Amino acid sequence: HLKAVPARGHSMEPRIRDGDLLLIDTAAKDIQNGEVYAIRDRGGRRVKRLFLSADGSLRIRSDNPAPQYAEEVYPADKLEQVEIIGRAVWLGGRI
Repeated sequence: HLKAVPARGHSMEPRIRDGDLLLIDTAAKDIQNGEVYAIRDRGGRRVKRLFLSADGSLRIRSDNPAPQYAEEVYPADKLEQVEIIGRAVWLGGRI
């Protein structure tokens, strides 16, 4: 259930850099707070850190603190708009 995907962009820097390779476990769709997931939503296919709140809402967070990468929130009644592709389980990149 592993799929290799290249990281694109700078939203997850410094941990995940543009061009790094990620292994996504497509069988791991249950959200573990603070883990990195490949998702599909209105922003397209992306890799983000996810948090499920006590009220059932989903927070989507980038590691990069720049303002253009502000946290997004999907309320509990809109979760069907987010598809969890799988959890990132391995990262490889240049030194």
